[in-house]
Amino acid sequence: MTISKSNYKSYWQRFIVNVTLVILLFVSALFSGLYLNNQKSIEQELKSRAQAIFNSIIITRRWNALHGGVFVEKTPGME
Repeated sequence: MTISKSNYKSYWQRFIVNVTLVILLFVSALFSGLYLNNQKSIEQELKSRAQAIFNSIIITRRWNALHGGVFVEKTPGME
């Protein structure tokens, strides 16, 4: 069985197209995974910051309550 030049060229073209598609799918999957991982990391960072701010507010309010609130000296001209 002999392969003509046109068939030989056709096989190589199909091979190159298939390899290109496989590489494209792999790279697309890789970037999709990186995107999802980054989104998850961003959400975790935002949650961590929100918890830190919330805890700071709680600590401040607790300190304020333990010390009888905030006292402001009434100066002349204040009602």
